[in-house]
Amino acid sequence: MEARPAPPKLTECGYYDVAELQRISERLLLTLAAAAVAKTTGDLFRGPSAVVPDLKTSLLEYLHQQSESYIGGAHTEVPHAVIEGMLENFVRSQRSFMGKVPGLTNRDEKIEELAAELDRQSAWMNGRREFLAKALIKRVDRSQMVHCNARFEDETELAKHKSEECLFRPLSCPHDGCTEVFSALHEETHDAMCPFKLLPCEQGCKERVTRGDMDKHCVTTCPMKLVACPFESVGCKESLHQCEVEAHCDTCTQIHLKMVLRLGQRQEVTIGSYVQRLALVEKSVSLAARSADVDVHTVSLQLKESEAKVRQLSAEVTQLKRDLKASDMSAEVLQLRRELRQLQKILERD
Repeated sequence: MEARPAPPKLTECGYYDVAELQRISERLLLTLAAAAVAKTTGDLFRGPSAVVPDLKTSLLEYLHQQSESYIGGAHTEVPHAVIEGMLENFVRSQRSFMGKVPGLTNRDEKIEELAAELDRQSAWMNGRREFLAKALIKRVDRSQMVHCNARFEDETELAKHKSEECLFRPLSCPHDGCTEVFSALHEETHDAMCPFKLLPCEQGCKERVTRGDMDKHCVTTCPMKLVACPFESVGCKESLHQCEVEAHCDTCTQIHLKMVLRLGQRQEVTIGSYVQRLALVEKSVSLAARSADVDVHTVSLQLKESEAKVRQLSAEVTQLKRDLKASDMSAEVLQLRRELRQLQKILERD
């Protein structure tokens, strides 16, 4: 009996969606951090970092068990959603009693801090997380949504498939400065968003500018940027492209000069008006000062005259008193006394 020929050896493509691998790899690290925080919430003796090694082992075992049910099946769920559900269930299973109390489960900041610390310490290296992500995808992605399961007997066909045909083959962005790596099926999407791609100027100048610098170019150095005439302040209201300013100034020199002259004349009239007003103000101030001087001088003279009258009347009263002592008490004396009293009253009024 002739031996049957051995079945041909088939080689699998083995490419995965780069973005999906990165997403799941990051989610694995966050899940480990979230489980550690959840397990030690309210624990006075252990911090999250202390339980990471044991939790990592438990997580690997849990994912292996949960993903086994997808082997050989015909599931059509989105792989990312399936894996995300597994990871959420694991975190939920690790919550301590205090972690289940409402208001104590929001630990987003602690989770992010712990994940960053684990990444710095290489507690779970990215290469190993991507290896696990590939294994999970291979098990749950039965419809090959995010990985290629094509197999080839011929090495040449495999090489051609991996270099030209596979939708999941990794590509590097061709634009200078961009370091992104993505699968071929996302090439157009990335190209439409890449900030390093050179594009024609949106305002129509001849320059090619990166997408990320386009806005800055359009409002600063672009020759087609709309600007006001340099003589706008004297009356020119032309709106020009930046590259047209020099030609505009050359062709409109006389117009601009006339505008400048008219403005100068208006300013001279205005200045003359201000000068006249200033002169009037100065004159008013001078008159007011002179008037004040005259008033002060007049009051001073009146005071001096009043003082002289008072001194004269006081002298007369003194003399009358002396005369009264030396004379008899006659009618004339009485009359003089009456006049004296009247005089005193007059003095008091003054």
